[in-house]
Amino acid sequence: MAGAVALTSRHPLAEGGELLVVVDDDSGVERLITAEQRVARVYAAHGMWPHRRVNLFVFETLQPLIDQLRRASKTLGESEAIAAAAASGLDRKPMVQIYNLADLAQCSIFVNRSLMQRLGMWDQDQILEGLLAHEHAHPLSDNGTTRVARMLHAALAEAQSANGAASPSGGAIQQALASLAHELCVHAPHEVFANEFAVRAGFSDALFALNRMSLTDGRAGLAARAALADRLHIEVAAGRQTEDGAALLLLLASIEAHARVALETSAFARAGNLDDARALEDLLWQEALSKVESEAGTIYRQLYGSYLALKPDMDEAALLAWATKTFAPITIAIAGHGARYTASFHY
Repeated sequence: MAGAVALTSRHPLAEGGELLVVVDDDSGVERLITAEQRVARVYAAHGMWPHRRVNLFVFETLQPLIDQLRRASKTLGESEAIAAAAASGLDRKPMVQIYNLADLAQCSIFVNRSLMQRLGMWDQDQILEGLLAHEHAHPLSDNGTTRVARMLHAALAEAQSANGAASPSGGAIQQALASLAHELCVHAPHEVFANEFAVRAGFSDALFALNRMSLTDGRAGLAARAALADRLHIEVAAGRQTEDGAALLLLLASIEAHARVALETSAFARAGNLDDARALEDLLWQEALSKVESEAGTIYRQLYGSYLALKPDMDEAALLAWATKTFAPITIAIAGHGARYTASFHY
């Protein structure tokens, strides 16, 4: 709420810690406070709670955080493009944790209240617990592999075909592939290890409920895919898009929306919770993968196998080889639609 006066309150947290809550509207925030206190107690009971203070910022949107990151990037002398990249995608996240691995005595969680309300998350205790448990698991699950992954970068290049023709919708395809390479390879170890850590700590039910919510009651992304298909049909009819280009963009949208669930199912399996892994996978096939391109299902299975193969102590060479192998099925799939790209990973 633009121009709102911030309301501040303090609450006890596990291990004698403190929860500082800053909101622009305190309606319904009690559920979030209770969920945070429970998450802290569970992690502390496992000897896994390093924070003396957690700052919980609950605002209508995450724009204050986005603005802060952009200012910080400029202060460091980075370009506008890098500053924008640092904040990109945050407005689509229900909450984000900011922490310093060198000093975990304090951390901050920013909550996007309006988005959570739209998604039906705001008044669901178990969902709130799952979200907070996942966010806190990120620094707690840090290991050799995630430290190496922070240095990893992906580069996509279009390969010229034998007749010299460019791939359909080159710019849009390359942008979509770059996004997939980051999420499914570069950032994937952070997500997989965080999810696994949270499941092992006792948050299996909460994380399963969170994932189940994302796949049921029309949330599986099929409506958004249908809207994209309609827009692409108009583009093709107007001569601004090719049939192959439209098919490629739809396939990449399916991979992004559905194959990425391997980040979740593999974590349950890694933690030894095979029943939830199978149940979530069955739901994924029922609600989404059975209704989109078969390639998306194939890539899901290959990603699942890759994430199971992650080890917590991978060095630079091992992670580089892992990322290259993990992304290869995607470039193979799009080559069948006439798009030829090479993906390279580097430090």
